[in-house]
Amino acid sequence: MFGPWGAGWSGPGAGSCQTPASGSQTRPRQEPYARDAALQSGFPNPIDRAIRAQSSFSLEGWRKVGEVPYDFSRKRLSVVVEHEGVRLMISKGALREILAVCTMAERDDGEVRPLAAGRATIEKTFESLSAQGLRCLGIAWRELAPDATIDKDEERQMTFLGILALHDVDVFAEIEPVQKERIILALKREGYAVGYLGDGVNDAPALHAADVGISVDSAADVTKNAGAIVLLEKDLRVLIDGVCEGRRAFGNTLKYIFITTSANFGNMFSMAGASLITPFLPLLPQQILLINVLTDLPALAIATDRLDPELLHEPRRWDTRVIRRFMLTFGPVSSAFDYLTFGALFWLGASMTSFRTGWFLESVLSEILILLVIRTRRPFFRSAPSRPLVAASAGVAVLTLGIAFSPVGRFVGLAPVPWSLVLLLLGIVAAYVVASEFTKSLFFRHFVPRVEPPA
Repeated sequence: MFGPWGAGWSGPGAGSCQTPASGSQTRPRQEPYARDAALQSGFPNPIDRAIRAQSSFSLEGWRKVGEVPYDFSRKRLSVVVEHEGVRLMISKGALREILAVCTMAERDDGEVRPLAAGRATIEKTFESLSAQGLRCLGIAWRELAPDATIDKDEERQMTFLGILALHDVDVFAEIEPVQKERIILALKREGYAVGYLGDGVNDAPALHAADVGISVDSAADVTKNAGAIVLLEKDLRVLIDGVCEGRRAFGNTLKYIFITTSANFGNMFSMAGASLITPFLPLLPQQILLINVLTDLPALAIATDRLDPELLHEPRRWDTRVIRRFMLTFGPVSSAFDYLTFGALFWLGASMTSFRTGWFLESVLSEILILLVIRTRRPFFRSAPSRPLVAASAGVAVLTLGIAFSPVGRFVGLAPVPWSLVLLLLGIVAAYVVASEFTKSLFFRHFVPRVEPPA
């Protein structure tokens, strides 16, 4: 990073913010940028990731108050933080756009002078770095009043801190439309998900080849038709929101797939085994249909469920091998507790109707609770489900008991059972929850890559 009067800091590494080569400062110049990189809520990028990795700083005592996101017209991003009662706005972005909102500049020794006194040196340094193929970003800050509105209008009268110079950045310039398309296709062959932003007619082939083609409302018609997304405003925040919603929908879809495949696989083994050891049908067809209807109601509410932050942080891919392993792991666990239920019912000398009612209760209640376990990779008590999911689960549990203990149950071949049996079944269900939680931790530890929560 280069100070406003040309005092340079050097060191290798793409996107790195280097420490001083000599001397010391009370506050290293890279710290404001590092805090901006750590606290901004946009998508992680290689520059910010490298800054956080190579800068030694602490966020203890610092609190993020707000953020003014990046847009194309300002070409800046600002984060407002508070430390020991003082609010600071830290801005980064294109050097010329940062200088446009600065009136002062801070020297390497901490002295603050008018920007005009060192502007020529700053621009000369910028030209020199750019001539070496380095990408340059500016960094600035200012103190805010406690009641100041956090918006782009506060990006004014700032103090310029320095230039962040980045090297080893791959840049393709002045390439033909076909070459753009070839670059994108090469990245896709390497397994990357490629997004492309363009507004010219020459961008149409690249937009079509990209996984996500992004155009703008002012682009040519052929370009807008080739893009998957057309931005109506100069703001990338809508893309962030769209990607987060897509990851949330994908994650909740996987929850439903995991739950239904493992439950159905286990029920198949349980029904087949019960048919061999009982002199009657373990469940009547209408009882099976009723179980499916009741257990599908909470499953529908999965669409409203929260997704753990670490699963939103990185994209995930559809993997049928993981789904198959999950089904083959949790299906037998479900069947094991079904057979434990059969044993308990036979041990108590349950009649045919009591047997069916007992298994009916155990099947519905266990699937409802296991849904709450399987919906998260965390321990289930450390991940709060959505309110609709909780309401649907509780409602179906009450409805299930109501059907079994009311005259309605007679229409489907059910009858009230002793409450002692109900308590025994609840104990079996509780043991099933504990076993599933333990199995889940082992499964995701050995068969699925660990996903770290965002910093």
